[in-house]
Amino acid sequence: MRRNAGQSLVEMALVLPLLLLLIMGLVQLSTILRSKMILEHAAREGGRLAAVTALEDGSDGRIKQAVIDAAASLDPAIKAADIAISPAEVETGRISGSPITVGINYLLPLQIPIINSIIDRCPLQSRVVMRIE
Repeated sequence: MRRNAGQSLVEMALVLPLLLLLIMGLVQLSTILRSKMILEHAAREGGRLAAVTALEDGSDGRIKQAVIDAAASLDPAIKAADIAISPAEVETGRISGSPITVGINYLLPLQIPIINSIIDRCPLQSRVVMRIE
């Protein structure tokens, strides 16, 4: 009877680290997917504002701020340099009926220590194209 109890302890000691690594990986994956959904939402918010206000002066700053506000729950926060709007406000390509693109590039820091030692940050991107009204 005692021999079986020792065997179970050894088996648990071998399996437990793998099980914990798998659980931590699932938690990290859910964090990545949550951040990706937030970026998709923020890009849509910025794209919609861009479609409505792209022809106004100073619209790029308002579009970038709308994206930053929509992704406020991300940590670290999105910076204005992470957001690209094409065609830019200074270019002449903005006319009613033409497409405007809002893109976000974001580096998500990974939080699980073992996974963090393999990959420090996970690059996430989101892009939306809408027609200027």
